[in-house]
Amino acid sequence: MQNLILNRYRPLDVAGKGGYGTVRVAWDTRIQRRVAIKCLRLDTYGTASSPSTPRDIPGLEEARTAAMLSDSHIVGVFDFEIEGPMAYLIMEYMDGITLTELMRMANGPLPLDILTCVFESVAHAIEVAHDNQVLHLDIKPDNVLINRQGQVKVADFGLARLSHEAGFGKAAGGTIGYM
Repeated sequence: MQNLILNRYRPLDVAGKGGYGTVRVAWDTRIQRRVAIKCLRLDTYGTASSPSTPRDIPGLEEARTAAMLSDSHIVGVFDFEIEGPMAYLIMEYMDGITLTELMRMANGPLPLDILTCVFESVAHAIEVAHDNQVLHLDIKPDNVLINRQGQVKVADFGLARLSHEAGFGKAAGGTIGYM
């Protein structure tokens, strides 16, 4: 993490790595809270190191899309910064596990009450997104977070697209096996 980001956010740990970047847990020294920071290298995105439009900047469209969605079942986005060869998406920190991790720990089917809670929360998050003409396009267990209190939230709107008036949008990707 670069100087501007380091001046405000103190890195604590790596929360995860994905195809598009690394998510780090950090301490926001100004607001005094933990945050999750998605770190994206601009130079690995071709023209993104010298972007001509906001769509060319990795993470910016995700930040704008997720910021439109304020709901208790969607991970909140706080800010977006670019410094040098990096873009940083600053988000709400969820202290817990992914649905993938929960399913691994269960050693078999999840209990019906847990399944119901997760399903209702994810369905509500998708409904809120659709009400705002946002198509997530990458719903999968790795993008469903469950904190220590059992609250369920949908994360990672990196592939999300805005739909047009008829409710359709161009599906431009997703995770093979979940599409």
